[in-house]
Amino acid sequence: MTLERFAKEFPTEYSLWERIKASDIHISECEKKAVARSVVYDVLKSKISRYLNTYDFEVTRQYAGRPFAAYDTALLDDVQFGRKSVKRTKTVLGWVYSFLMEAGETELLLAFEVAIAQDLEFWLK
Repeated sequence: MTLERFAKEFPTEYSLWERIKASDIHISECEKKAVARSVVYDVLKSKISRYLNTYDFEVTRQYAGRPFAAYDTALLDDVQFGRKSVKRTKTVLGWVYSFLMEAGETELLLAFEVAIAQDLEFWLK
């Protein structure tokens, strides 16, 4: 996977999924995964918005009933990626890969990666 390469080249140390799993606000596993999808949506929206529509399309295609869930945005306080740059884009995409893998969203991750494959080729150059 290409996004896996970004995760290895630009590792990030965020225990966000552990914090979501430990939350007593969202009890079910499905709800926790909906929160994880929402977090990725918000990170893409604020950091590299060009992938937002593609991600939103894949999420709503796979999870028509409950694609996203509300969450306390304070969860994102520790998630920092730096200024706009090629490195930040790769770091964010690597983080998305690591976070969704940790959350068990491999099918969504693969669909997202396939959908942005042409753009990823650009970033690999």
